[in-house]
Formats: sequence, C-alpha cells, structure tokens
Amino acid sequence: MLEAYPDARPIHELYTPMSRRTHFPAASHAFLVRAALNLARVVTRLHGGGFVIGDLNHSSVLVLPNATVRIVDADSFPLPPDFVCRVGTPEYMPAELQDADLGSVRRLARHDVFALSVLIYQLLSGGRHPFAGYGGRPSANLADNIRRAKRYRLTEWQRKELSATLTDRQRSQAIKLFQNVFSRNPAHDESAGDWVAAFTAA
Repeated sequence: MLEAYPDARPIHELYTPMSRRTHFPAASHAFLVRAALNLARVVTRLHGGGFVIGDLNHSSVLVLPNATVRIVDADSFPLPPDFVCRVGTPEYMPAELQDADLGSVRRLARHDVFALSVLIYQLLSGGRHPFAGYGGRPSANLADNIRRAKRYRLTEWQRKELSATLTDRQRSQAIKLFQNVFSRNPAHDESAGDWVAAFTAA
C-alpha cells in the first residue's frame, strides 16, 4: 500500500522515537498533535458516512510528511449484511472483543474509538501503549491487561508530555477522554468527534 503513497510511513514510525528520528526528523510536538487531529478527523468522517473500520491499528494508518493521514487495508471494513470483519489486532481491541469470536461480532464505532484512542496515546506518549504497565512493572501481555482493564494510568511524566504538547484546555479534555475510553464504563460513549473537539479547543 506504500506504493500508492510513496512519501507516507506507517504511524508507528512516527510515534516511536527511534524511527521518528529517521523518517520524520523534523517532527515537533505540534506535528504529532496535528497527525492525531487528522487521524481523528478521518475516523469521524468515516463514521459519519456509516462506515466502521474494524481493524484500526498501527499498520493501517499512514502519515505523510505534512501530517496528512491515510487509512489503508479497507478490506477490514465490515459491510453488513454480507461482509463481516473477522480480524483484529489485540493491542487495539477493547476488552469486549478480546475473547470474542470476531466472525460473529458486529463491529461498532466505539470499537474504532478505542483503537483511535490507543494510537493517539502512543503519538502523545513517545510510543508507549496505555496498557503497557507502569511503576516499574511492565507487562508484555497487552491483551490481558486490556481484558482486565489493568495498568492504565497517566504517569506524571506523561502528563508533562501532554503539557508540552497541548494547551491547558486541550490537555484536560484529552485526559478525560483517555480515562473514559479506557475505563470500560458503559455509561461513556465517546466518539472520534470528541477527539477532534479536544484538539481544536481554544
């Protein structure tokens, strides 16, 4: 798919500091926020058109040198009633999908919002996964941590990273979105548009 966008790189090469130095050497904090905003806008537009992405992950998002975002691998888009998304990337799936038979589960926009929030977290936290563990107790089993809603927490270092990247209001809204999306509280029903609103807050 990179052939169609020769100047684009997978999003993990932007959010991972080592590869960012190679592929996006001029990327600033503002560039990372712009890429996050553009990703949220793309997902919002797809959801507004009635589409669900299904398997949104670190390889299905491409970023161009101007922070424009492209979503590829559209063959994972579920198109009811005939096409069901049977694939998923565990570290980008919410708890309710971790043990599910993906071929029999209806994918919803909120599932995409979980994956979107993980990608945004990685963009703003130096590539760290929100469920990777903290306090010197890292875990290699991200899917299990997601399944049990364990180990998500914004550390003081991450809060400082957000402070360097976002305005006070943007940071406050982003922290609230992370907490709500990752909390498994059914009362919360965040959307991709909420991320757009957070990043464009004055």
